Amino acid sequence: MTQATTKIGVIIGTGGMGAVIAHRLAKGRQLWIADYSETGLATVVKSLRDGGHTVEGHHLNIVDFSAVEKFAKTAAAAGHIDAVIHTAGVSTTQAKTKRIFEVDTLGFANVVEAFYQVASEGTSFVGISSMSSYLFPESLLSQALQVHLATSPLDTLLVHPELDIETENRMSYPIAKLGNRLRVQAAARAWGSKGARINTISPGVIATPMGDIEWEGENGKRMRALVEGSGSRRRGTSEEVAGAAVFLVGPDSTFITGTDILVDGGVISSLRWNAVAAAQSS
Repeated sequence: MTQATTKIGVIIGTGGMGAVIAHRLAKGRQLWIADYSETGLATVVKSLRDGGHTVEGHHLNIVDFSAVEKFAKTAAAAGHIDAVIHTAGVSTTQAKTKRIFEVDTLGFANVVEAFYQVASEGTSFVGISSMSSYLFPESLLSQALQVHLATSPLDTLLVHPELDIETENRMSYPIAKLGNRLRVQAAARAWGSKGARINTISPGVIATPMGDIEWEGENGKRMRALVEGSGSRRRGTSEEVAGAAVFLVGPDSTFITGTDILVDGGVISSLRWNAVAAAQSS
């Protein structure tokens, strides 16, 4: 391949899902991988290079837009970016409310904006949201806050009278992840004007290092109940999430944009219809 025709795959976040996605995406692409953790980044880059793949590894703080913008432009200069998969994020067991909004809301929006600037015909962006965003109904957020999370400029995204990032709030993570879905929905038309697509995936209870912390933590009992009541009755795997991500950046999903794919083993559908069945039998 010449530089002009080199297919570039970008993966941000090298945790359980990011590492698996990188290996799935590597064939036929030059990979550009970024993470805040230099140790995690080095491990994944080495693994890919040992497998014969061409990889560029970059330390990246997604909260810093200028850094994300520079990374995106550098990757775009190496060839045609056909896939961007953003998996980086923090959960309530890893960070406090302010940090969750900084990384999961602002950081996500920074990545969307930076890669929109370099998107072109055939680029497909996939961001990782969360099943938890469905456990927090959109109706609980005012229309004004929903619009703000979806469309606010980056420099004011975390400034809103209904968004308190200083006070600890166990709902900060699902609100942030709902914001990711709304942001992608709102961005789809602009991405489409470039011949590009943008979607999210909302994983359910997944057996990853971060997921294991949640599974064994204070939310573990509730998570087990969700799994036991679902259609699949088990936790998902990183490979299953990776399969959805690879599908969304591939040729079989070219009419899919501005939407979210739940990879939750049927948890959300079961919650709804189990509640309906219980109400009907009472």
